[in-house]
Amino acid sequence: MKTVASIVEGDGEVAALAEIPRNAKGWLSERIEGGTYRETIDQPAFSALIDLQQAFDRSRSFRKLCQEWSKQMA
Repeated sequence: MKTVASIVEGDGEVAALAEIPRNAKGWLSERIEGGTYRETIDQPAFSALIDLQQAFDRSRSFRKLCQEWSKQMA
């Protein structure tokens, strides 16, 4: 099994699948150390590793989130 960091740094598989929301927790559970993804335990580690600029550049839905957030904050 892999750690959170190794899943995030992987071979690009995550980037290729970023916009396909199907069984994300199951996908993580198959790859995470211990074999089970637990939101309250594992999510902080993922959140600490996110590259917001990369997410913005590669994810249409993230760009939409940012645009809507900006509208609400204006």
